[in-house]
Amino acid sequence: MRSGQRIVSDEEEQVIGVPTAQVTSNMPVLGPSADSTSLRGLLIAIFILLSLPRCRCTDLGQCTTALGMESGEIPDEDISASSMYDPSLGPKHAR
Repeated sequence: MRSGQRIVSDEEEQVIGVPTAQVTSNMPVLGPSADSTSLRGLLIAIFILLSLPRCRCTDLGQCTTALGMESGEIPDEDISASSMYDPSLGPKHAR
């Protein structure tokens, strides 16, 4: 309520002479004022990473051969596990 004869609600009351709050942030602003050298360095790094050769498995034949579990080449005693849910379901019963 403002002093005087007229009653004013809080919504209608205007504050005069109080500076508005300024919002600050730690987020970088990308625009004309951004540092062009850091942006250029970032683009160069992305280009270099995209230019690197990628690892590829070219000989897929070796990835499909049996390891010895089905054929019995690995004996039951050599099959181990760091833990098991039930002793009757242990690693020796893995086949």
